[in-house]
Amino acid sequence: IELAASQIEQSNPRQILTALQRDITELATDLYDVPAEHRSIRTVLDQSWKLLNEAEMKALALCTVFQYRFSAEAAASVLDRSDYLQLLQNLVDKSWLNTEFSGMQREFTMHAIVRDYGSQKLINMGIETKYNTHQRHCDYYLHFVSLLETSMSSARMHQLLTSIRQELANVQSAWRWAVLQGQYELISRSCIALCD
Repeated sequence: IELAASQIEQSNPRQILTALQRDITELATDLYDVPAEHRSIRTVLDQSWKLLNEAEMKALALCTVFQYRFSAEAAASVLDRSDYLQLLQNLVDKSWLNTEFSGMQREFTMHAIVRDYGSQKLINMGIETKYNTHQRHCDYYLHFVSLLETSMSSARMHQLLTSIRQELANVQSAWRWAVLQGQYELISRSCIALCD
């Protein structure tokens, strides 16, 4: 808020809002009473990024494939590491991730600014890492949807449908990825499960 308010002499509120919507990490001030390391959101994020170890940096970047929220189980699939729970907890402790509870299940969320910043880090990790991360995300969520087909009891089916509604943004993202990659078999299996 202070960074945005410092722009009021150069820009009107609508211009500030437009700039924030375009790239909030560019928000900065040159006020002399603000320490240099706090003069822009990008600088704050860069400073905090340097405090992460290599595994935490990679885990955060990979988690940017999630839309809005994700479970530890989904993160295990995307991170593909046995120490995923410790990495997630480290990122929560360092304020890169937040946690919420949906019933009894702990879920992780990431602020949009952090997600945008981490997405750039994922891109910097190279096309193969980005591709593999999106593919693991896709595989997890489309398999998740395909579980409906094997759910015979109405209670289990209701539980799965509720979970899918909560994870709809991730399921849609997985479908988009599968379509872009021409993975029609994966899409077909999940559609059959939804239509049965």
